This record gives sequence, structure tokens and C-alpha cells, in this order.
Amino acid sequence: MIQQWQGDNLEVTDIMKKPIQTVKPQTDSFVSDFKASNDALFLYLQEAAAKIAGMR
Repeated sequence: MIQQWQGDNLEVTDIMKKPIQTVKPQTDSFVSDFKASNDALFLYLQEAAAKIAGMR
């Protein structure tokens, strides 16, 4: 899986560069999410990665 930024969102693509999923920040940006709680952001991204991995 490959990740790339699409504006404020993180787009996850497969090896063929086809979009799989878009992960959106919980607030207005991932920077704001990190400033509010880096632990919560880590868990959010970890859960999103697990869901995406389970899709394949």
C-alpha cells in the first residue's frame, strides 16, 4: 500500500496506484489532531490501517 496526501486527507492506493481508501482527519487537519492528542491520532490511524488491510 502506498499513501499520498490529497489536500488534508491521506489517500491509500494499491500497488497498481488504484485508490483503496481515503483517511480523513478527525478535526480540520491531522496537525490539529496531533496537537490535541498524539496518542488518539496514533490509535485512529492504526485502526484505519487495520480496516484497510482487512479489505484486501
